[in-house]
Amino acid sequence: MRPFKRKRGEASEVVLERMGEKDGIKVAKRKQRLEVLAAKVHHLKEKGLAEDPREDDVESPFFNFLKQKDALPAHTNFLESELRSLFADLQQYVPEAPRRGRKNVIHWRDAVLYLLMMYKGNRKIKELSSLGGRTTGTVNAAILRMRPVLHAYLSKRWIENPARPDAQVIGLQDGNEVAACYDHTFTKIGRPVGSFDDAKRFYDVKHKCYAFKKAVVVSGMHPHYAVMFGKAIPGAKHDYVDLKENYKMLLPYLERVKEEKDKTAENKRGLEGKEGKEEKRRASKSSLFSSSSSTTLASSLSSSWKCSFDKGYVGPEADTPGLRKYMPIKSAQSAEDHYHNKKWSQTHVIERYFGRMKQLWGITAERYRLTSETLDQDFENCALLTNAHIKYHQLTPDDETFYLVWKAEISQEADDKAASLRLKRTRHSFVEQARAMGLEAFGEAGSPTFVK
Repeated sequence: MRPFKRKRGEASEVVLERMGEKDGIKVAKRKQRLEVLAAKVHHLKEKGLAEDPREDDVESPFFNFLKQKDALPAHTNFLESELRSLFADLQQYVPEAPRRGRKNVIHWRDAVLYLLMMYKGNRKIKELSSLGGRTTGTVNAAILRMRPVLHAYLSKRWIENPARPDAQVIGLQDGNEVAACYDHTFTKIGRPVGSFDDAKRFYDVKHKCYAFKKAVVVSGMHPHYAVMFGKAIPGAKHDYVDLKENYKMLLPYLERVKEEKDKTAENKRGLEGKEGKEEKRRASKSSLFSSSSSTTLASSLSSSWKCSFDKGYVGPEADTPGLRKYMPIKSAQSAEDHYHNKKWSQTHVIERYFGRMKQLWGITAERYRLTSETLDQDFENCALLTNAHIKYHQLTPDDETFYLVWKAEISQEADDKAASLRLKRTRHSFVEQARAMGLEAFGEAGSPTFVK
């Protein structure tokens, strides 16, 4: 509505009358908006969606639409109650709507839903806009607005204040003292634009695809949340090289604080007491625990916890000073070696975490189509959302199986593509040779047909 202006030479009585008319129009429009809102609430009551329709149901039509269709778990991986809990925690991180200028067309809750749907199905913006009945520009602006907000909340929730290792749990695991698991996983990308030398930096020879790789640290304690991430690196860079350059980020988390040292020592002394005799009797069956008590106690009171790695991170201690590694034994021969590797496989659960993440969020399992500037935030958002999912649904061995099968399929797909390309080149070579010899084609039995 235009601002009120007094006309030249207009009497005061007329001015007051016009002001009253304008105020009346404002009141009428406000009343009309309230009536529309009341009609929406009445419609919700008639549909029986809820006995007490919530404000967010009215303000977030896309959320309400998916809820009516009972499609929230299928499109977001979360139940309605889990999403409401996420919204309640996230609300304080959402910036207030601007008082002036263009308003946000999509409510922030609906923007989170669009973002979750993009993560889950690796959907394009055009597909999301058709599902929600919005323009591509509007949906893209909503995703750009909510991506850093969701990342700030999830980082505060899971990364800035991670759960410390529990000395009472870790200190009695056959002397392993594994507080974290470390490994890299990869995300496929298209061939980078540029010269061959520029593109080959991103080619992952092991998995036979162009990719970004990212280091992830998962807690060694149940339920195994992700607690730390490294920066994304090109696919050609070896995992161990990245560990040597950035291993210091692990040390603060693995450092054993005074309370944890005292608790570990108390647990060890408890093994000698009345309450610890049964635990010691069961643990004595293990060959690892049957070593001298002085060695076990000294290991328990070390200045830091151990971190679990796979065989790809074998290297001298001088490469990562201060980092205690717990690793499998290559070419295991004795029964003790096989037992050690068995205990390591039970402790190194990070592949279960990767399997759950790849199952939940297709954007991490399929080719990443967005720019490299958003890769770190999108990957970490998916990983930390996996933390939220694990809170309600624990990791299982099937998750690890999925991850191993997924990696095998990626390599098999690359092999099939290479074999098809070789076959095409071979056929093209035969055709060129035939033309050079004056042959028109080859028969089914291999007999040549000469050009007349």
